[in-house]
Amino acid sequence: MNAKGPPANYRVRIVENGRDGEVIYEEAGRALSFYWTFGAGAVVTSIAVGNAAEWRRDHSWAADRRDEIIARIGAEVIRRRAPSCRAEIDETGRHLNILADGAPAAPGPAPARTAAADFVWRLNKAKSKMSMIVLVLALVAGAALLAGRSALTIKTTGTPIGVSARAGDFIVTPISRLEPYIPSPDRNHGRDRYATGLLIHSARDAGARRYVAVSEGMSGGDAAKLRIAGVNG
Repeated sequence: MNAKGPPANYRVRIVENGRDGEVIYEEAGRALSFYWTFGAGAVVTSIAVGNAAEWRRDHSWAADRRDEIIARIGAEVIRRRAPSCRAEIDETGRHLNILADGAPAAPGPAPARTAAADFVWRLNKAKSKMSMIVLVLALVAGAALLAGRSALTIKTTGTPIGVSARAGDFIVTPISRLEPYIPSPDRNHGRDRYATGLLIHSARDAGARRYVAVSEGMSGGDAAKLRIAGVNG
């Protein structure tokens, strides 16, 4: 059979898992997944595609093109797996049946297979929704944790260490500052780390100042050793 492949703007994938599996329709970065199972009698395969109401609820982005997409799925399944068959929607509107060529239209798959297909189809939808809920909750929890850590973090302003030195109209003061930390009942102060720097401010204008970082991650003893050896200019 010399059949052309599907246009490049969509793709149909068939996943087999023994006597059942999934048919996945992909288009423009989105995907629809449908459960399939082997049928009985005239029905070679039954694909649980869902009715129009279910598409409006679960696949709103594709609901207006449901018939077109189902036709594409049927054509691809026949082209690749059952070239001598034809595809028809059953009377419930929820199953796409692949029928043996020449067989009469089936009113629907056998009751047991219908129930199984419906159950798996709904289970897959429930799993998809649950995954989205879990993802949203994880994002919310992560944001809350980050916000909580930020709110609980203690930030210190620093204290002068050693003596200041003057250079013209500017005064330079060595500063030691405890790095931000989250308070804890069992906090080990021996692990505290300090940042050091120089506070340069004007002798004429108290508001004219700037801070120059010198070091980070120092122990308290090492940070206290910062001294100004001299000022040039």
